[in-house]
Amino acid sequence: VDDDDDGGGGGRGSSEAWLVVTFGLLDPPKPMPCIHLLLAHPRPRVLAKLWSVMAQLGVEQIIVVNAKRCEKQYWYSDKSCLKDHLRLPLLAEGLQQGGHTRMPIVRVERFFKPLMEHKLDSMLPSHATRLLCDLGHHPTMREVVKAHTNDNSGSSSSSS
Repeated sequence: VDDDDDGGGGGRGSSEAWLVVTFGLLDPPKPMPCIHLLLAHPRPRVLAKLWSVMAQLGVEQIIVVNAKRCEKQYWYSDKSCLKDHLRLPLLAEGLQQGGHTRMPIVRVERFFKPLMEHKLDSMLPSHATRLLCDLGHHPTMREVVKAHTNDNSGSSSSSS
């Protein structure tokens, strides 16, 4: 600070101030989960609410697909936010709230059968555990993950 300055701000002296800021990571970034989500197109307002939540959870890829019970008008509704200019702000909000920086990949597939028969294997990692959410009497998610973990640990220990 110059000694000639009277502190009035409009005087003949000049004043300078320097601020030094050092940026650094406080904590290491959290590892991102490897989640690829395939979902039948829900009602448009429900899907609009899900975009932010899926980004908060760190979903890597979101595939929205047509299904037998999906009503045709859902695909043409702006309320579902399938268009980029409607969906991206919702995903960005979720990224901010979840503390993530990786924007999810979003794919929209209108035809179920070609997706399942020809495209899905190339879209998903080969090592991924695939879970099907279906009503009925099936093993719980915990049982499936535990069995998958045991299978992978057993195969790696036998090759050692």
